[in-house]
Amino acid sequence: MNNEGEVKSWVDASEPGTGNWLKYVRSCSSVSKRNLMVIQRCDEIYYKTTRDIKVGEELLLHNDDTVVHESEGTGT
Repeated sequence: MNNEGEVKSWVDASEPGTGNWLKYVRSCSSVSKRNLMVIQRCDEIYYKTTRDIKVGEELLLHNDDTVVHESEGTGT
């Protein structure tokens, strides 16, 4: 992520048996549908749930979300 919160690169780990849990994160078009948000602490990226996630539910990030820097708080 750059200083404006824009994605600088993306890794495609869609091949079965490769990658890690992040390959299951999908984008959604509505803030009300998201259940994850991105928080940056220095050079590290964390994912925080915005609500309880049920077993088998997709992990969703909103398309237009910017990265929240830890010093700004999470708003939740």
